[in-house]
Amino acid sequence: MILFWGAYLLMLLWGDSHATHLVPGLEAAANAQSFAIFPAVKPACIPTRTDARGLSGAERRCARFNAAVLAAVPALKADHRLAGVVIAARWAEAGAWGGDLAANVRSLRAQNLPVLLVLDVPDFGYSLPRCVARKGIEACR
Repeated sequence: MILFWGAYLLMLLWGDSHATHLVPGLEAAANAQSFAIFPAVKPACIPTRTDARGLSGAERRCARFNAAVLAAVPALKADHRLAGVVIAARWAEAGAWGGDLAANVRSLRAQNLPVLLVLDVPDFGYSLPRCVARKGIEACR
């Protein structure tokens, strides 16, 4: 993965494991346009909740991760020329558009950062690799 080094502008990719699906395309664009990608991704952690109070386990760790990403933005902007934020996740999860997503976007925009919300990658509703292994590719289209 491309990280920030040198005189490049930095683009933050924030999301869950589904955001990592965007890395190859973003890296290609980064190489062509002289910017770098900084992935801040955590599996099963939709970038919405930032308040860990009253949460436990994985939800608490996720909220703390999201809060840390937001807290890092001013330093990334000042020290590493952060130019924008791409937010992507498995939005099909219950409540994905709720939580603090709107507040997070407002916070980023208040720092004069453009924010791009990316819809989810296609979801087949079943395990595509398992289907192909059991039934063949034609049966799984």
